[in-house]
Amino acid sequence: MFKKLFIWTIALLLSYSTWAQSASGSWYGKADVVLQGSFSNYLTELIIQQKGNEIEGVFGYYFKDTYQSFFVRGKYNKETREVTIPNLPMLLYASTARNGIECPMTFIGKLLVSQAQSTMNGSFYPNDKYKYTCPELKVNFTMDRTEGTATAVLRNMAVGQRFWKPQEEDHVVEAEKKAEPVKEAIAKTETPEKKEEVIVKVETPVKKAEEVIAKTEPPTAAQRQAELIREGEAAKKEAEVAAKEAAAEKKTIPSTSIQVPVGVSKSISPAENNGVKVTPVEQKIADAYKKRKNIYNKDIEVESDSIRITFYDNGDIDGDTISVFLNGEPVLTNQMITDRGTNIYVKLDEVKSVNEISMFAQNLGKFPPNTALMVVTDGNTRYEVYLSSSLTQNATVRLVRKKRDSDHRLKLR
Repeated sequence: MFKKLFIWTIALLLSYSTWAQSASGSWYGKADVVLQGSFSNYLTELIIQQKGNEIEGVFGYYFKDTYQSFFVRGKYNKETREVTIPNLPMLLYASTARNGIECPMTFIGKLLVSQAQSTMNGSFYPNDKYKYTCPELKVNFTMDRTEGTATAVLRNMAVGQRFWKPQEEDHVVEAEKKAEPVKEAIAKTETPEKKEEVIVKVETPVKKAEEVIAKTEPPTAAQRQAELIREGEAAKKEAEVAAKEAAAEKKTIPSTSIQVPVGVSKSISPAENNGVKVTPVEQKIADAYKKRKNIYNKDIEVESDSIRITFYDNGDIDGDTISVFLNGEPVLTNQMITDRGTNIYVKLDEVKSVNEISMFAQNLGKFPPNTALMVVTDGNTRYEVYLSSSLTQNATVRLVRKKRDSDHRLKLR
């Protein structure tokens, strides 16, 4: 009897020890700015899978009116149970816009396991170059054990599902007409290529700041705030220079592109009938879209009137550029997709029982065809679809409105 009990105890301890050392899973937490004062915090989630000492997965965070998500890779030290994930672009805590200054940061956290819950406590640390501009962000992650294994979660992942739900203040695209807010939001995130600007690169006076701190007393809160603003401007200029260099590299990526011909006769689109101005570039893309065949990949049942759609480049980042259509009308044009998610907020047509989302290939990238991972987030439900389009076919997904037993809109009347 005692022998069997001893064997079962040893087996349970071994299985528990093996499970406890794994960092795989879905982690959710709140990151706070390590500064005196009251600041907005970051709602964060980290969905990772551990393979030996390597970690890979998706990191996402919601800050003010902005949501960012991207694929990540890092290291896990089994002896110290320390997780390290570098190169995380976090918006500066003082940013007032979604395209504000970004701080390159590294997450370092330690895995702690108990029978009640698993936690990973740590901080996002700025790179040495920005240590006087970007403060530390302290975070306490908690594992959600209700989501099953990490492999299953990563197979169906759509970052941000826990923190985002369609709200009135979100920028959305209406199905019956092409809304300008989304175009403006996208335009703000793109760096203008044709406009030439003279940018003066300003180096952050790190050594000078160190000398001042060594010789004087600790700065007051007002002095510290002024210093952060000055250094923030310098960091912003450096970010603009980096963005221009990235845009130049983008032009050198070899790709197979299509030259869209201009039609002889002009047809008036539904967007023009609704009084929304259609640019010549969008009209050319719309004409080319109609000439291609729609290939239906999947039907997805949705409940919400508003959804979020996120596009990632599937596989190698090879310069794939796409346009997105909702019921035949462009809602996103000439967008290069990468491992960093491109988010679109869409308001579906309430009259239609089926809405269609199509991916139009602007080019084939370096490695044809043009492929993407599309993630549809419907409230707390998420769907993942792999799309492939070419210069003759559009990849299309049908969004079917789920039937409701009792429509709450009828009760309001």
